[in-house]
Amino acid sequence: MNAKLREAAAHHEAAHALAAFGQGLRIKYVTILQSDIQPEDHRRIEELGGIELEGICVYEAPEWRGEISERARIFDEKQIIVTYAAPCGEAKFEGVEAFADWTDAVWFGGTDSSQAEALANRIGTFSCREGLVWTNAIQEAYLRYCWTVARDMVEEFWPTIQAIAAALLRKGTLNHAEVFEVIGSALTIFSERGK
Repeated sequence: MNAKLREAAAHHEAAHALAAFGQGLRIKYVTILQSDIQPEDHRRIEELGGIELEGICVYEAPEWRGEISERARIFDEKQIIVTYAAPCGEAKFEGVEAFADWTDAVWFGGTDSSQAEALANRIGTFSCREGLVWTNAIQEAYLRYCWTVARDMVEEFWPTIQAIAAALLRKGTLNHAEVFEVIGSALTIFSERGK
């Protein structure tokens, strides 16, 4: 993998990791070592790395298991935010301005956007079973909200994402404790600079 793609993949996965951490989800590992996959273009950058959370892989929505609860809905929302953070981080790394049009954001998100839609569909199923109305317009507004949360998180914690990406470029794979250490060090360094 060339250096630019490797850096883009590191920022993509680092944004996933920062968002997972920020959403209180435990990271099993985050990696950029899937170098045997060569993307045709930047929309497939997520295939150059991956993140796995304790008990769930971000890219594989679990079976519904019949669990209809607010807790399940909140968990899915956290996953949507984690999912959307990566294309936001990748876009920032590549110098792409904040998306003016939602369709640009969905196009740039590629597989991440498809994963977010699948999770939102599951939330819609939960809502309908609870007697609430869940239309396409409501789902789109909900996904825009989650995208905005992810984008704002990436903007606010960009130096920390850069620190995680640098660690990924050095090591290739990080576990939860290593991500925690990088985040703690980065937040300390950047808060001291602001004094």
